[in-house]
Amino acid sequence: MPTLRAYLLVEQHRKRVTHHWRDAAGRWQSTDLSGSGVISLPCPETELTLDQIYEDVEMPPLGVAEPEAVEAYDE
Repeated sequence: MPTLRAYLLVEQHRKRVTHHWRDAAGRWQSTDLSGSGVISLPCPETELTLDQIYEDVEMPPLGVAEPEAVEAYDE
């Protein structure tokens, strides 16, 4: 998708977001943010904080293991 300029991968069990975006040359870049931080998005041009993304989301207590990954099997 040549028109896609940025996207976010938002984790649900901990406060962590991976921000992917295209630089001025069109190459993909990425950065991980956790705890706090600000993400600049190009379209619509705006900024989001991790607090805004996770507003009203209850996180599990620290030290609680994340759920096991569910594997898909062909039948």
